[in-house]
Amino acid sequence: GFVEDQFGLGLIARAVEEGIAVIKPLGIMVFNIGGRPGQGVCKRLFERRGFRITKLWQTKVIQ
Repeated sequence: GFVEDQFGLGLIARAVEEGIAVIKPLGIMVFNIGGRPGQGVCKRLFERRGFRITKLWQTKVIQ
């Protein structure tokens, strides 16, 4: 399993791992991730695998 399994992000971690095998050098990987587990956890998921994060857009939905 992945470290992220404990946060319910195992499928996203797997998608990132599989994407590494097919992404071109200097390629871009775009994910639209809800912030339920928290921004820090999501950010570390990618950084742990060597990605640099660029946040394109963020909004907060009041429920």
